[in-house]
Amino acid sequence: MILSKSDFRGAVDAVTPFARTKSPLPILTHVKVESTGKRITFTASHIDSQIEHWIDATGEKFAVCIDAAALKKFASVCDADVSLTVKGKKAVLECGDKKTRLNTLEADTFPMMKKVDQVLTEIEWKLVEDKIAFAVQFCGMNPSMPQLNCLQLNSTGAQLEIFATDTKKIGFESVPHIATAFGVCIPNETARHMVGSFVSMVVREEQIELRSDNAIALFKTAPYKPVKIDKFITRAFPSQGEISRKSLLEAINFVGSFSDSGKIRSRVEIHSGDSNIVKLISTENEASAPFDYSGAPLAFGAFPDEFSSFLKSVETDKLKIEFDTADMNSTPIRLTNAGRVIIAMPVAI
Repeated sequence: MILSKSDFRGAVDAVTPFARTKSPLPILTHVKVESTGKRITFTASHIDSQIEHWIDATGEKFAVCIDAAALKKFASVCDADVSLTVKGKKAVLECGDKKTRLNTLEADTFPMMKKVDQVLTEIEWKLVEDKIAFAVQFCGMNPSMPQLNCLQLNSTGAQLEIFATDTKKIGFESVPHIATAFGVCIPNETARHMVGSFVSMVVREEQIELRSDNAIALFKTAPYKPVKIDKFITRAFPSQGEISRKSLLEAINFVGSFSDSGKIRSRVEIHSGDSNIVKLISTENEASAPFDYSGAPLAFGAFPDEFSSFLKSVETDKLKIEFDTADMNSTPIRLTNAGRVIIAMPVAI
């Protein structure tokens, strides 16, 4: 079977992120490659997520599982059309003068997810893709609190809310969408695979499906346990100002580069006054840098790596910041930009 370089690379690049790099089940580190004689399908599974990517191509019928890392390595060096044949328990890949023979596993043992029938809603993928990528950064990592360890999609009937929180920070966005009210959770590890050139997102009772003209990805959802974040998203803060995202990010990155080398994480102090300064709170080094800000007086602490990640997750330069000047050490800070909302708990200074 002959596949064009672009088709082969596209299929391998799409599916290999879903395969595990290490697993007690070797089949999960492999890609199922199946030919019907008229179409070849590449499938990878992470148990709770799966992707199928197909290419129309004529050739022999076969079904085998090939090591994902080996496929990726071959795809990265191929510079011409690819020939794929299966001979016994070997898969033979050829591209120009490059050739490799790879061991295979039985395709019958590959764990395929089944599609859930009940559809809750469908929405264009381009409307939610960047919002999901933004929110998933705020997922927690505590397996004992699953509702804080997942991406949440909540339909109010008029809009689809997309958010995640670990109680110390919240990433929130929404998109207008008429649908029956529902809520679903996608575990952190699964949600991070929700990327790619898809056309639509279908939300089902226990599953999310992303589809395009030549691919389908399935994601198992977890039982929905709503987290109340309305009081942070809609509350009125008494103080506000406007920050230059670029200048604050540059200041934090500069100051943070002098952080302590020990086990105690260094903090930065962000404050305004006669000058707007980011200052390192450290036992080893001293560093400070200015940033552009106008508005009510502010003074709060932050971990440089965390706060810089917040600033990188928005695109435009001007950020609205809202806070309570009277109690900045124990009340949240809200950063907003074109509908994108970040809630961050400051660090005491």
